[in-house]
Amino acid sequence: MKKRVAKKILKNKETLNYNKGQVAKAETVMARYERNAKAEA
Repeated sequence: MKKRVAKKILKNKETLNYNKGQVAKAETVMARYERNAKAEA
């Protein structure tokens, strides 16, 4: 899943109906992205 899609899912998860698996994967992707961004900085 791309960062752009993950961000959109997490932003809209309250108003739109996403599958639980999609939300979990989006959270994982964003956590990984944030962890990698800190490692590079």
